[in-house]
Amino acid sequence: MTNSQHTLPNPFYVDQTPSSKSGVIHYWISLHRLLGVLSDHIPPCASYQGTVPGPEHYWSVGVRKRDLTDMRDVTAERIYPDSILRRREYAFPSHESDVNTWVKTDDFAAHETRLSCTDSNGVVWIALHRHETTNDLGEDDAWTTPYLSCDVFYTSVLADEDIFSTRSYDRIDRAFSDHASCYRSFLGEYPDGTAFNQFVAEGMTSTHCDGMTRTIVTLSRGGEWEYEFTSETERPSLDVPCQDLVKTMGLIWDQQRGWLDEAGILVVFTSGSYRNNALFIRKSALDSFLEETGKSLLYRRFANRGFIVQREGTGLQIDLRTYLKYIPKDGLVVVHEESELFE
Repeated sequence: MTNSQHTLPNPFYVDQTPSSKSGVIHYWISLHRLLGVLSDHIPPCASYQGTVPGPEHYWSVGVRKRDLTDMRDVTAERIYPDSILRRREYAFPSHESDVNTWVKTDDFAAHETRLSCTDSNGVVWIALHRHETTNDLGEDDAWTTPYLSCDVFYTSVLADEDIFSTRSYDRIDRAFSDHASCYRSFLGEYPDGTAFNQFVAEGMTSTHCDGMTRTIVTLSRGGEWEYEFTSETERPSLDVPCQDLVKTMGLIWDQQRGWLDEAGILVVFTSGSYRNNALFIRKSALDSFLEETGKSLLYRRFANRGFIVQREGTGLQIDLRTYLKYIPKDGLVVVHEESELFE
């Protein structure tokens, strides 16, 4: 209507006033409602796989550019026990020494010290996921400079039985090698929102593998989410505990990077975007969950050590895989170890 005096707000105009932010939010709400109305009256086409979405398919997730539930930039962050995240400096040997022997040596910190940490209040936290990486490459060194490196990844799954004694490790390894990631789900929709469950049902988000439940889910940002003009700050991805943990323990998201029980006590927290390398759960809550559900908590530590030489190709690397089982009273028990050398 050319004579109309009313125009929709431009969602790409960067204006950080509260009234403008509210206008943009209402704009996107209206757009999503319009898509919902259209999807109720226009028959869907078959996908490339030949499937036709049903009447309950949530169509508007494909055009999401604003997370209306992400208030991390406007709510005050609570205090988390981040002191347990302190990284330990690794002492690399001289390049003039026998670096080949160093590469083949597993001298990483004990599993207990990396996965079980006690904060300043005496609370014990268990890492469900932890990643640490380091190297001796200097800030001013060129990419062609040879260097020593270490990468350590701890990942975990929940299982209904002790699968280590019933399945091959090649088969088990698939559950640890991939992770559950969801790109279009709003933070506030997790753990049981329509959109998130749709992604899981359609196979877009892989929360399970061969009967095992991955203990963390990454609600991913980046890409199109970077054009979130209603926020003055970057919206980082958020690691959250799996649905089984959240629902069984009745956890509530604190709108930052923690999950609380019904009494308001912090039970789970992630290390945040400045480290983005760990998700911790309170040991007492974890032990109660395992006892109540009868599930087993299993880990894989994947470690890579190497002398990286970009040009000559004379470097050496090794992959170390260690499979562990968490036992509440006894701690971590190593079940199996293997290695693969790359020369």
